[in-house]
Amino acid sequence: MCPPAVIVGVLSAGLGFMQYQSQIAMQNKQIEVANMNAVARFDQEKLQSQANNFRERQQEMSTELANETSEFMANRAFEQERAQINLQVAQAQEEAAIKKREKKLEAIGAQGEILATGKGGMNIVNLLADVDAKYGQFDWNTNRNLAFTGVQSDIDKRSANIRLASRKAGLNPYIKRVDYGPAAPILQEKVRGNTGLALLSAGLSGASAGMNWSSAASGAGYTWKGWTGGGYVKTGVKGATSSRLLKENIFKLGKSSEGHNVYKFNYKGNPTNYIGVIAEEVQKLKPEAVFRMANGFLGVNYDQIDVDFLVQTT
Repeated sequence: MCPPAVIVGVLSAGLGFMQYQSQIAMQNKQIEVANMNAVARFDQEKLQSQANNFRERQQEMSTELANETSEFMANRAFEQERAQINLQVAQAQEEAAIKKREKKLEAIGAQGEILATGKGGMNIVNLLADVDAKYGQFDWNTNRNLAFTGVQSDIDKRSANIRLASRKAGLNPYIKRVDYGPAAPILQEKVRGNTGLALLSAGLSGASAGMNWSSAASGAGYTWKGWTGGGYVKTGVKGATSSRLLKENIFKLGKSSEGHNVYKFNYKGNPTNYIGVIAEEVQKLKPEAVFRMANGFLGVNYDQIDVDFLVQTT
């Protein structure tokens, strides 16, 4: 069966990979929610745009209907005014024609009476000429009055045209505003995890955790004897792993009489607190007390220095 360090490494790798997968799933869930919200906002804004365009179309149709009605009424009013003017001209012409006919008949009657006297000479001719002159003067006056009536009717027609143009100038077309709607949302793509890289990273992390566990146990004076040999067995701390590279949370407590700095620390991956020295510092003061252990890191033979390697239990 595998030693605890290997089991710790495998468990650490497995947990690391599961954590990575969980992070990817959480990120994708957040992206999915953000995309759903973006689509919902787009749909809402699109409906609002459609409502705006419908309202603008209704307003345009209402304005067009009002303008058409006003234009129709203006045209009818203009036609009525023109008809009234033409009627007045026709009435004046008819009245003049009747008066001219009556005057003509009167002149003919007067000429008949003159001729009926049976007289001759210049006197008769003068009388007949006087009748013709009076009729000519009446005819000229009548035509003159008709001319004035025609001029007035032209003036009235131009006034009617001006009123028609003024009414139509008051018709303002509705300028419809077009709402083109919102731009389509740009949806985020989901994160695609690199499974191979994640497995490699988790494996390296697990291997590091297993090595730290093994180094911590070795530094604490325990030796792995196998599952059938009693597991980790305390063999007496003669040489302990003391490299700074394997420690964390290092706090200086004081200095021994030989000048060795004494620290409280824990090994990486192991929360247990220990009291001891740093191998790299002891190597400068007393190099014979420092040796390289099987794991490649520096160790300290505490029997050769005036500091004890202790496990802090409280």
